[in-house]
Parts: sequence; structure tokens; C-alpha cells
Amino acid sequence: MNPNHFITSGITLDGAVTGYNQVVPKSSASMLVAISNNNPIVSVWRLGLGRVASVSTDDGASWAGTLLRKENSLMLSRTINWAIGDLSRNKAFDVSVKDGNLEESIEVRLKSSVAPTATTASALDFSKVGENAYIGSFTPKVKGFHDVLGAVVAVNTPIEYREIGINPELDSLVALSNGETFTEQEAAKIIEKVKRDSRRIEVTAESFSWAFVLAALIIFLLELLARRLVENKSI
Repeated sequence: MNPNHFITSGITLDGAVTGYNQVVPKSSASMLVAISNNNPIVSVWRLGLGRVASVSTDDGASWAGTLLRKENSLMLSRTINWAIGDLSRNKAFDVSVKDGNLEESIEVRLKSSVAPTATTASALDFSKVGENAYIGSFTPKVKGFHDVLGAVVAVNTPIEYREIGINPELDSLVALSNGETFTEQEAAKIIEKVKRDSRRIEVTAESFSWAFVLAALIIFLLELLARRLVENKSI
């Protein structure tokens, strides 16, 4: 209903919500997400300096399981983040850093009323980007959890390893060579496949020309015998 809000910006929802709690948004509220009959699913408004967000369906146990899918779940996490707001807005010192991968630069955002020094910044090279705002980066060499100025950041294996798996075209490629794919639980089928493929068909050529030679010889002898009998009768 409103693609320009922080919660719904850049999100395309796909799925069906089969049930909802019937609510009526206040005149000052903004309805962000609704189902086909315009019943609100996500509505937001402000209460003084605070924020209120209403998700008017269940937790996914019965009605809204589709909202927990990977492509839709961002809406729920954004709703929570928007309602919470910036927890560091009243802090004099705060570090914001996202998780990253090995051998890739990870951005570190620092809020501090005092410019970071070589000691406080742990050899990170910060640049000032605003009042009390600094941005730096570091490239991790070891995976695991790292402490960056008091903030914990998780470093994972290189990103190219993330999508490693079975090629969906593997089955068709294997079938082209008369092969099959098996799981580790199908040991009996693997043995049967090996036995079946180990059988070899030997093709040999056998000549039956001797039969024709024998037939010709028999005919020749019969002809000789017939002539001899005819000659004997003539005498």
C-alpha cells in the first residue's frame, strides 16, 4: 500500500495470508501492507516521540507462514527495527559494524564525540563523515568472531563458498552417460548398479559357410549317383 516507507521500500511480497485480526487503522496511521480485500496486515503510526507498529495476523503458526519465507521475512525484521528505532541515538560512543567474509573489507561506523586515535581505533583508519560520525574499515584474515572497539562482528568463510552445492543439472548430465545418482543411504542400490554395469556383452562372429559347402557336396554326390544309376539302366 505504501512502497516508500522504511519497512516496505524495495520489498516484493509473494504469498497468501489465510487469516487476520480485523483492525481499523487510526486516521493518523499509515497502512503499509494489506491483503486483497484491503484488510490491513502491517500498519504504523507515531505516539508522541514513540513509534507503534501493528502486524494484524498470527506468528505464522496457522495463517501467515508465508511471511516467514526468505523472500518475505525482511518485512517482519524491518517492522521490528523501525519500531525500536536507533538505540544509539543518545549514546556518546557507539560502534556499528555488520558481519562479513574473509578477505573482504568490512565497514565500521563510529559515533564518538572524540576523534578516534590509533589506540582507540585499533589501527583502523577512520574518516570523519559528519558531526561525531566516522567511517573506517578492516579486512579480516581469520574467520570467527572479532572484537571491534567493543562490538562483536562475525567473519564467515569467503562468499564464493556460500553457494557451493549440487548443480541442478547434474542429474541430466549423469543420465546422458547412462549413470544414476544416489544418496548415502542407498548403498544397496549402488552395489546393484555396480554389478549391473560390470557385466560385459561379448559379440563374436561365427561362420556358417561350411553348411553351404556341405550342401553343395551332398548335391554333387547325389548327382553323380543319379547319373551312375541312369547309365547302369541304359546298359
